[in-house]
Order: sequence, then C-alpha cells, then structure tokens
Amino acid sequence: MRSARSTGAARGWQFDNFVVTYVGRLEPIKGIADLLAAFDRLKTAEPRTRLQIVGDGSLMARLQTDISADDRIQLRGRLSSNALWAGYAAADCIVVPSHWEPWGLVVNEAMAAGIPVVAASSLGCSADLIDHKRTALAFKTGDIDALTCAIAWIARHPQEAQCLVASAGHLMDRWSLEDESDAIRSAWANA
Repeated sequence: MRSARSTGAARGWQFDNFVVTYVGRLEPIKGIADLLAAFDRLKTAEPRTRLQIVGDGSLMARLQTDISADDRIQLRGRLSSNALWAGYAAADCIVVPSHWEPWGLVVNEAMAAGIPVVAASSLGCSADLIDHKRTALAFKTGDIDALTCAIAWIARHPQEAQCLVASAGHLMDRWSLEDESDAIRSAWANA
C-alpha cells in the first residue's frame, strides 16, 4: 500500500510491515485505550502490524510508560506540516477510534492522502464520509473486537482496501471547503 516508510525505518521496521496510524489528541475520549487493546490482539494474528501514534495530550506520559518496551509501537508526539504528512506517508491504515467527535477532520485528511480509514461510528462525519466497505470501514464505537477485525481486514485484503481508497478519493474530489464547513457547523449544532 504505502511505499514510504521514513518513520518506520527509524525504528527498524521492515517495508513489508503493516503500519496502523492514529493522528489526534491523546485524551481518553479519543479511544486510544481501545486502539491499544485492538493492537494488542493483532500482535499474534498479524505479527507484521506496527502502530504509529501521532499527537499530544494528557495521556502522553502514561503512553510513554505503557509502550516503552514494545518496539512495534512508535509514539511520535505532535507533528505538523511536512512531518505530519510524512507520518501519513508511513501509514497503511488510519484509525479514528474516538468515543465522540464533532466531525473527525483526520478522516478527510486520510482520504485525501489515499489511505484506508477505520472509523468509529460516533464520528460526526460518519453520515457524510463513512460508507462502510465503500469509502472506509466503520465499527461500533467502543467495540474492540470490531475494531480489531476492521484493521485485520485491511491488512489482509490490500486490493479491496485500495477500492476503499479509490471510492474515498472520488468523494474527496467532490468535497469542498464549503461542504466541510457546513457539515462541521451542522455537527456542532446537533451535538
């Protein structure tokens, strides 16, 4: 899927690894614990899976401690500009496990970058961007089994995942900033 592995190479990851990426604030409401639980389950079933976490927040120190012994997880901190896009370039899949999100801009970014998305059903953008098994994979918020299965599906079905990317790309081609701002305002108004 992705050929650039600049971030993974720094940790000694191989090019045939499957890199799952989280981009967002490191806060409990963002579902980081769910993602880590799913990743833990994937270690045996999908041993080539690696996890890249991009962001900062109140859980940073705890995550640094919890994942320090696991060389399959990379905590990158907050990135911006070219460094953020390098993080996206290293991703085979973007996971948005938030328990609540007024929109979920990372979904737009991942789709625009051509990366398959696994998204919780609680995202405000779900009705506009997430069409399960067409533009992304959706899972019920908090369902760690479903999250694990969705990530594994993308890892095991690269051609089908590229179909998700193509459909999401067509959606993003038609998406405008005006559409996005209208949808965000609507999500906030209905929250």
